[in-house]
Formats: sequence, C-alpha cells, structure tokens
Amino acid sequence: MSHYKGGSAVLLVVIASVSGNVDASGNGLKEAALAVSLLLPVMKIMAISSDCTSDSKAIATGDSLYAWKSNAVFRYPVWYQVSPDQAQLLAMLVQILGAERCIEVGVYTGYSSLAIALVLPESGHLVACERDCKSLDVAKKYYQLAGVSHKVEVKLGLAMDSLESLIQNGEAGRSSSTFLWLSSNEKNLALPYPQVSFCGVLAALGFKPNGSLCYSMIPSWSVVIGYDFAFIDAEKRMNEKYFELLLQLVRVGGLIVIDNVLWHGKVADPLVYDPKTISIRNFNQKLMEDERVSISMVPIGDGMTICRKS
Repeated sequence: MSHYKGGSAVLLVVIASVSGNVDASGNGLKEAALAVSLLLPVMKIMAISSDCTSDSKAIATGDSLYAWKSNAVFRYPVWYQVSPDQAQLLAMLVQILGAERCIEVGVYTGYSSLAIALVLPESGHLVACERDCKSLDVAKKYYQLAGVSHKVEVKLGLAMDSLESLIQNGEAGRSSSTFLWLSSNEKNLALPYPQVSFCGVLAALGFKPNGSLCYSMIPSWSVVIGYDFAFIDAEKRMNEKYFELLLQLVRVGGLIVIDNVLWHGKVADPLVYDPKTISIRNFNQKLMEDERVSISMVPIGDGMTICRKS
C-alpha cells in the first residue's frame, strides 16, 4: 500500500462514511469492517498499478519488468509476487555475488525470476521451479519478451523432486582441485603454490628414485561446482526442506534468500498459532541457530532472510 500515495486517504474516507452508521451499541460495526476489508485488496491493486505509471517505475530493473507489472498485475493476485524493492534487492545480490548459476523455488508468474535473469551474464543459468503450469506460461511469455529465455531452465513439477534430481545429477556444491606436475628441471621455479615432491614421497617409502622420477605436484586451479544463488518463495511449510536441499546445491560463499519470513507480523504475535505461521516461526528460529550459515533478516516487503553458506 505504501506505493499508492492516496491509499490512506481513500481508506479514511470509507471509514468516515461508514462510521456514521455505527451507533453507541456497536450496531453497524460489522458492516463497517466488511466494507473496509473489501476495500483493502482493491487498494493493493491500485497501489501497484499506480507504481507502474509513477516515477517509482525506476525501481523495477528494465523495461521488461515494467511490462510485467503493467500487464500481469490485473490478471493474477499480485500479493503472491515480491515487491519492486525486493526484486531490486535480489538483482543487486546476484550482481554483487557475480552469480552465474541460480535457482528459484516458486516462480509464480515470473516477476522475481525475471529480475534475476536480466542481470545474469549471457552464459548465466537460472533453474526455475514451479508446480502451476498456467502461471508458468505467463512467466515464460515474459522471459521471451525480455530476451532471457536462453538463461532460464523451467522445471514444472514439485520443487522437492526438481531439487533432488539436481543433487542426483551431481550438481551439489563442492570444490574440485586440478594439479600440475613439474619435472626436476622445473620444480625450482618460483611459484606461489605449495609443492609436493614425488621424489620425497618415494624416498620416504624406502625407494631410491632416479632423477627422471623427480617431479613436484602443485595445485593449478580449483573448479567450483554448484550454484551461486537461490531464492525460496513457495509453500511456506516446506521452507525447511527446500533450504536443506539448497544448502547441498549452493557452493560455499553462495547465498540462499527466503521470502515472507515476517509473515505480515504474525510470527511475532504469540496469539497466532496456525500451522503455516508456526512453521515459519520455527524455521526462523532454526536459521538463527544454524552454524552452517550466517544470516541477515531484511524488513522489506514481507521480510526476507539472506543466508550465506559458510
């Protein structure tokens, strides 16, 4: 609602108009509350559509995101998508990280995945997991419009299955070292690497190697395998399971970002104890105590937790 400058004024006008029908005994209060509750979703649409035509258009990265907002906003419930400032943060995190391989769990109609794909290099790769084919069709339309379809690998189905499939295919995050062998004539080169003498190893085992076997081994480079960045915005009660799988797929130093961690403030309300809220509340607590990651909870949108794999 913060994007729509006249939103509060409209709400006050409605409250004032209906409050005249509420007497001292509270009669008419139910009707007044109903009127306000019916107005809130409309105001949310007005907020986002107003943003599409205001100076805050710049918040969205690129014309393709603006096109998404202008066209998809009236056809699908927009509160299932991230806000423009969240999309901007996701894009900036990907850029700062220099990410090339990303995963999104929960695509919906593609606003957040589009923000990510737009800032990936041409060789970048985004695995987009979504179970609803209709909303995914909308996302693919805008991938095409933005010219990023070649960067996005769409996986239709349950995210758990898709993530487990990636792990089984050997895409879990790890480092692999490659070594270079130097002959006895080369081993005295000044190299900034630790050298392991093959002659020394043989001598230690009781052999007397001749000069032709005197080689040194140095690590020449390390190949990092896995994903750089992951974003979770799907079924909230599955967050912990998604997180555990992504923790296997993301490399050390990579990021996992989780959306809706504040859950409209319900996680801080001890009187709210529905299954979804309890799940998010418990997951937040576990993340805070998890030594495998360092975290920062950012209070934008409905709250996002940024986790860096240690």
